[in-house]
Amino acid sequence: MGFGRSCRIQRRRRQRLQGAGNGACRVRVGADSHASPNAASDEGQPLGADDRVRAPSGALSRQIRHPQPNTPRRERRHRHRQRVGALSSLVCPTRPSSEVSWGHLESRQGFALASQFDAVQTCVLRHDAVSDSIAGEQHMPDRIKLLVTGLNGVVGRALRPVLEERYELSALSRSGVDGLPEGRVFRTDIADIDSLRPAFRGVDVMLNLAADGGQSSAEGMNAGWDSMLHNNIIGTYNVLEVAKEAGVSRVILASSGAAVNGYELEEPYRSLVSGDDVDLPASWEMIDEFAEPKPITLYGVTKLFGEDLGRYYALTTPMSVINLRISNCTPVDEATPGRAQANWSSYRDIQQLTVKCIEAPPEVKFDIFWATSDNAKLYRDNRHAKEVLGYAPQDGVR
Repeated sequence: MGFGRSCRIQRRRRQRLQGAGNGACRVRVGADSHASPNAASDEGQPLGADDRVRAPSGALSRQIRHPQPNTPRRERRHRHRQRVGALSSLVCPTRPSSEVSWGHLESRQGFALASQFDAVQTCVLRHDAVSDSIAGEQHMPDRIKLLVTGLNGVVGRALRPVLEERYELSALSRSGVDGLPEGRVFRTDIADIDSLRPAFRGVDVMLNLAADGGQSSAEGMNAGWDSMLHNNIIGTYNVLEVAKEAGVSRVILASSGAAVNGYELEEPYRSLVSGDDVDLPASWEMIDEFAEPKPITLYGVTKLFGEDLGRYYALTTPMSVINLRISNCTPVDEATPGRAQANWSSYRDIQQLTVKCIEAPPEVKFDIFWATSDNAKLYRDNRHAKEVLGYAPQDGVR
């Protein structure tokens, strides 16, 4: 089932529930009906097996095989996957008449949570074909309703042309957004949870780009802890919580390369980002989504918090959450000397990957993807996005 069709089905379901005056969101599968995790566990109790949402059965699947570990760190992750594989039954209990699918849900240590097909547990990623490029693709027959925060920021301005072209776009902003119809601009602060709710009504996908503390602007770099707490932590919780309440199908969180910048204090990564004319090794270990986080700024810490908070919501609600680790994106669409030679992300590559995240099949329940172009000195590994989403970068520093 395509994601656009899934959004339409969920929209009609929300309308039926609202028309019936039903206060608790329920998901009906065949002859069974189970309460949504949205309405469960007010005391913080873990969700029971019968509280989990069950996806429609019958979809095809294919297993994604990652390259065999060939370094000590990859070997450790590989052994960890084997040790914890049996724990998947805690997430996907055997059910004789239906299917529980958590798609591709992995921790940073490489713990792949299982999906289930015909009562046989297998660790799979169900994946529909995605075209290699967004160029020339048909628009969704029923346009996805997309809500975006941070549309006035550097990344937001880079994405806006393609988002306006493909989706029914609305925006959350403290200062307003020029060029959008007034009815689609909600002037509010993401740290004020009550003021957010009107903006989420009828939304299919929410893209959260709002943050303070990043290096894309002088204002962001000068942000202090209070500002980052306000926007990056409280704000991220608020948008996820309100999205859950509103029945939003997917939330995409803008994460950051700041989650792993500590690697640049070590060789060979120090040389890769130095910009100096130094001898480089023939190859180096790539830093993928399983690598140990190494933030060296509070901004990086807040982005890691957002990733794990997204994992929590993906595990405990029907909502899909995707973290997009955006690498070096600057006000001018070109790679500047220094770190950008390794970490640059062109506007059209970020646009392509963001579209693929928005339109990924609903079975992609949780994931983390690196948004980087194919740079010669690249150390932030974008192969996972290529394998899962069909991401095909068009640019790169050579």
